[in-house]
Amino acid sequence: MMVRAGMGMGSRGRVRLGVVVEPIDLDGGPLEVLARWPRTTPVSALISETADGRGAGTLSEGGAGGGGAARWSRWSVLAPIDAQRVRTLSAQSVMKYGSFDSRRAVAEEAVRAAFAAPTAAGDRDAGTGRGCGVPQPPYRVIGLAYELGRVLEPSDDPRRRVARGEKDAGDGESTERTRFAPDVPLVFEIECLGALVFDRLERRWWVAASQGAEADRLRELVRWVGPGDAQSGTELEVRGDGFALGPLRSTMGHDAFVRAVREALELIREGDVFQVNLSHELRGELRGDRRGLFRGMCGTARPWFGAYVELPAPWSTIASVSPELFLDFDACGRRVTTRPIKGTRAISESHGTGGAWEIAAATEELRRAEKDSAELNMIVDLLRNDLGRVCEFGSVRVEEARGIESHAVMHAVATVVGRLGDKRSAGDLVLAAYPGGSITGAPKVRAMQVIESLEGRARGMYCGTIALMCGDGSFTSSIAIRTATITRACSAEDESASDPAVVRFPVGAGIVADSDPEAEWRETLDKAGAVLALAGRQYHQALCEPEVVERNSDSVLK
Repeated sequence: MMVRAGMGMGSRGRVRLGVVVEPIDLDGGPLEVLARWPRTTPVSALISETADGRGAGTLSEGGAGGGGAARWSRWSVLAPIDAQRVRTLSAQSVMKYGSFDSRRAVAEEAVRAAFAAPTAAGDRDAGTGRGCGVPQPPYRVIGLAYELGRVLEPSDDPRRRVARGEKDAGDGESTERTRFAPDVPLVFEIECLGALVFDRLERRWWVAASQGAEADRLRELVRWVGPGDAQSGTELEVRGDGFALGPLRSTMGHDAFVRAVREALELIREGDVFQVNLSHELRGELRGDRRGLFRGMCGTARPWFGAYVELPAPWSTIASVSPELFLDFDACGRRVTTRPIKGTRAISESHGTGGAWEIAAATEELRRAEKDSAELNMIVDLLRNDLGRVCEFGSVRVEEARGIESHAVMHAVATVVGRLGDKRSAGDLVLAAYPGGSITGAPKVRAMQVIESLEGRARGMYCGTIALMCGDGSFTSSIAIRTATITRACSAEDESASDPAVVRFPVGAGIVADSDPEAEWRETLDKAGAVLALAGRQYHQALCEPEVVERNSDSVLK
């Protein structure tokens, strides 16, 4: 027997076989609860917001394609992290294997294990599909770094890189050290037996746990993050957003990024590639509360797929305010959805009449933009092909070719759906589509090779994916854009330490045949609004002055 927390469930909840799903009284939304979360308890927070009403926090059932904001921004999940339930696969451990086939086999096994359906997933009754109730525990928070794609893709084998004339040490070791981010694993999987779950539609909190003991632990946690008058005399430590960020500086700089765009355009003109997503990295120092930084980012970006994960040492903390869905899988109907974003227009922060006018103008400009439309069409074709590898024949279709949505900036978004084949697993789905085509380009493999040569650095979690998997085998995953990696020497308990953390926040743009290099640079800064707004007014000049960072000097045109 399993808990089924349907929309018509009574106020007391229901409990069967040790699984608990019950409503709780808790003041504030997910960001306010995160601010009160105990410092000594690492947290994994999957937080969904909405930009409807330009930051007013309203939510409606309709509007955006693919189910509207309500479908993607309804649930937030905050779970304590137990270090004993965190599994990681590092690049270093993978690269110990001598052959590419062995490396890929290890990586594929890790992905399939992370996305394996829980044993209880088959014990479902009618009415447990998406939208019928609280997401079912237990949960898994899963992260895949962008460079996992290099391990999975045969044509990026270092031996073949040598055959293409690219530099490589005899055993590939020195090259691999520059090809993988040292502070994030290729794969991480956090098992969460329970969580505090927030329903944005009903403005209601729940305790959801797969075991009674975990439910008791969460009820105790509620005493610390709940209203002050519920503390029974125990002092509640309420933390503010005390942090200082910046100045931010591009590790590439304006001039080098523009040159990289021009090199990509030359490759496009030669027919070597059709589209390339190029990025540069903003880097700065953070002093103070990293959770406060994430809260500030969410306040600016209003992400549908926000994620804040305090990975245990030696890994970094991840703060993502992504607007983009990578894959959504509904285990009940085996429905797959992907929603690529291509096309961006900046809008004013004004909430008044002028703001509404600017939103309308930006929407119309984006709707008429032929360059952005062609870019999205190419990625839609790529994703149809990716899904077609594992979905039932004839089930893959474009549900919405192009819609315009507000995500702090305006974006053009498409919706592609399919039905996963009966003999295919969720892991098979992820492996078929990874990494997401919207942040590589087309054709995907060649675009990945161009990206590596022109960017000259590892992306790490940026452009990877962060997923929440539920107890019924369903999962939702983001494209990890608008994503910061926060690295500090001190522990999470020592947030007031004087030693600053390093914040890395890459931003990119899709390059096609008629791209203007200067416009692409400006687009990357528009997308960086979530952190630039928090770094003060002194960032403009610093952005154009490249940090002294070694960059791959080999041009792909050679």
